[in-house]
Amino acid sequence: MRIWNCDLRNSAYGIEIKGTKKRGGYVRDICVSRCVVPRILVHSVAYNDDGIAAEKPPVFENLCFSDIEITGECLNEETECMEPCEQAVLCGFEEEGYALKDVVFRKIRSGDKTPGIRKIRMKYVETAVFE
Repeated sequence: MRIWNCDLRNSAYGIEIKGTKKRGGYVRDICVSRCVVPRILVHSVAYNDDGIAAEKPPVFENLCFSDIEITGECLNEETECMEPCEQAVLCGFEEEGYALKDVVFRKIRSGDKTPGIRKIRMKYVETAVFE
């Protein structure tokens, strides 16, 4: 999947890639480029977890984020105001072999135009590259 030239700066979530441990399958080969977002989220969620469980958690791999401005300001949907938030959350699954893999961040700018990501939380990440 390819996502490019999007301005999501006034959203609550920005780019969000999510899955439940129970669903199985995979999310891979996603490239996001030339976008403005409040944050990037790659994580598991506990909702939409109905139905028969898969034998294994989903695989999240081969994700590329290039030439992205991450503002670190998210829309609070209750107050309809922008508030500070983590710029990135990367969280795979705790089961052996199901950590987040092959994530690349290239040419990332913070909202104040400085290079890089100021606030990031990572857990169960096998490989992530910041260029």
